[in-house]
Amino acid sequence: MKDDGQLTIDSGQLTVSREPERMCVACRGRGGKETFVRLVCGKCGTVRLDLAGKLPGRGAYIHREASCLKAAIKKNSLTRALRCAVPPEIYDLLESEIKNNDKQRS
Repeated sequence: MKDDGQLTIDSGQLTVSREPERMCVACRGRGGKETFVRLVCGKCGTVRLDLAGKLPGRGAYIHREASCLKAAIKKNSLTRALRCAVPPEIYDLLESEIKNNDKQRS
């Protein structure tokens, strides 16, 4: 079991606080929030990128990798996870976000 949390003592009890794990809808890989892009389907059925991770609505996470985007398109996993249709423009925005992420890493 992976344990990379912080130990704290609260009123005499030892507790471990951990960062929540997210799961990629394409590859099913897990990781911290910073490795993913979040998409949200709002109340009116519109899908948006949520780079801040604060928008209300049903969310889905995908890795910031071209292979995961390709797999998500092929499997239609974003539409299934969000329970609403994902327009092609969103895939274009995701692709540009992934390319920007690759440029920042280099």
